[in-house]
Amino acid sequence: DESSEMWVHGSVFEGNLTNVTGHRVSAAGGAIHMTRSKLVVGNSRFVDNRAGCIGGAIFALGLFDEATASVVIANSTFVDNAVVPQQGVTCRTDPGNINTAFNPVGGAFHSEDNVESLVSASRFEGNSAEAGGAISQYRTTLQISESVFRDNIANGSGSTTGFGGTVFSNSNDSFLDGSTNRPSAALTITGSLLQGRTQGGEPTATVGGCLYVEGDANRTFGRSGVAIQGTPGTNRAAVTIEDSAFVNCIAQEVSTGDGTGAGGAITFVHADATLTGNLLLGNSVVGSLSSGGAMRAIIDSTVDVNDSVMAFNQSDGRGGAIHTNGSTLNLTQSTFFGNVLSSGVEGATVWSRPSENYFGQDHDMEGVFQDCVFADNSTRVFDERDIDGSGSPINDIQYVGGMVYSAIGGGNVYSNQVAGAYSVNGMNGLTVNRTFAPDTNKTPGANLTQITVVPDIAEMIAVPPRRFGTLPPGDGDPPSTSFLVAVWNGQSPTLDGEPLAQASGWSVSSADAGNHTLAAGDLTADASISDATIPQVFLDATPISIQSGESSDISWTTTGSFLDLAIDRGVDVMSVGASGSESVSPSATLTFTGFVVTGEGTVVDDVTVYVGETPPEQIFSDGFESGDVGQWSNS
Repeated sequence: DESSEMWVHGSVFEGNLTNVTGHRVSAAGGAIHMTRSKLVVGNSRFVDNRAGCIGGAIFALGLFDEATASVVIANSTFVDNAVVPQQGVTCRTDPGNINTAFNPVGGAFHSEDNVESLVSASRFEGNSAEAGGAISQYRTTLQISESVFRDNIANGSGSTTGFGGTVFSNSNDSFLDGSTNRPSAALTITGSLLQGRTQGGEPTATVGGCLYVEGDANRTFGRSGVAIQGTPGTNRAAVTIEDSAFVNCIAQEVSTGDGTGAGGAITFVHADATLTGNLLLGNSVVGSLSSGGAMRAIIDSTVDVNDSVMAFNQSDGRGGAIHTNGSTLNLTQSTFFGNVLSSGVEGATVWSRPSENYFGQDHDMEGVFQDCVFADNSTRVFDERDIDGSGSPINDIQYVGGMVYSAIGGGNVYSNQVAGAYSVNGMNGLTVNRTFAPDTNKTPGANLTQITVVPDIAEMIAVPPRRFGTLPPGDGDPPSTSFLVAVWNGQSPTLDGEPLAQASGWSVSSADAGNHTLAAGDLTADASISDATIPQVFLDATPISIQSGESSDISWTTTGSFLDLAIDRGVDVMSVGASGSESVSPSATLTFTGFVVTGEGTVVDDVTVYVGETPPEQIFSDGFESGDVGQWSNS
């Protein structure tokens, strides 16, 4: 129930399953199933667990009319967990109603409805489900910090599945919610590596090669029999991504024109997203109508990209780096380099268009690209689809400052469906004049600068930025592995003084603690990896020995990034903190165990309170507990 807690430390869950023959159509949680409670998992390992429909290793469910459930996963490892329904089983929320069918989701971990989750300092590798190969969330709050995701896949193959190779986040209400508008999902990712494939180029998803996020478009637009409620601002999913890397994520088109093969690394659908300090490298979409080699943002999304790099991404169709429509896209002080189309000329960096009559609503394409660098991108850099009709939505993107590479001679780098094609110099001062819709001044501030020499580039981040000094059983010797993710262009490039094989490229490499330097041409970039504090907890009892009816104070101190604490034997800790004390009055000698979870993992300690007896550690009852023989006498 709501007051239940489960703390798991230093454990191994292997080969557990809920997809037995004849399993339930909602079979969940191959290893752990939690409902309406608190779950803390630390320094534990989950391997080859299977669920029939949802949450291959862990499933967590909250209820909106009760207290918020919570999950903390710290310094744990998830390998080869999966959601695999038995043949002939259609997963459903309501066993008796086929209209409640859903795709199997959450290869390692799934949270649903009024759950707050934190995943910290953890590793996910080789997990799979039809959507959300590693993690899925539905209408919950999820924070991912300092974690590593590699080779997770969404293996669904239809036009409505295979979303989110690593993480799948969904917010859509259904007809089962009636007139109640539920909160949308909220997702934060910091200091983490999401690597679609460590080897080879097999797809990791059909849409959102590593990440797929969707707000409650059902409520905003009245889709799927759901009544319109709320506003786009309240119904969008909220996303923050900082200091993280998305590399070699691959979205594969299933059938031409079905909307798959979109968002090589990330897909945002009706989301409000802010991305700062990230690297999106070597991602791709495959298929003749695929779109957005690195990112796709659609259906009235709002996306701000700041101080980030998108490089060496590829699309077979449109938008070598970004594909977006009917949304707001702001790009600020970011670099776009080496993004390509394998065929065609439709937006090597950004392909954009307004959205017309989506469930009866029109949406302009809006945004400002400010002080960015667009370099060495094939064909046209910007491709704007536009409309000039009475009351029609328009493409209102504007360009302020920044640099655009164009070969000597100044070929066209920009195309607008209404205004035509232009060079960099032609874009400066350009106004798109429309007969039936408002005009757009395309460069309202500082002019774009044409550059004819590809600039030097050197960017690098460490993910996670810390190594962790304890690991779960079976993970091998600590510390955990951190990676340097680097992208460069320039003469004589080096990483920590060692020459790099190519003058232009990107890499992911494991690295030791310390300061690291990438150099290319005239530029350098630095990244640091540190060894995290090893968490500890120290329990003490004062006095350690009492008589029946008396009290003792159990006190504790901790090290590490403290998150939470619990003491067993029914002790209700009134003031939870990194240090403190709590009074206990056992009727007989009793050992108390304290469990502490930190951002670096979990740790335990115990202390015994003796009732009516002398503690064995007190060697002498006459005050010579120290054992200092210098104080002894012969009398």
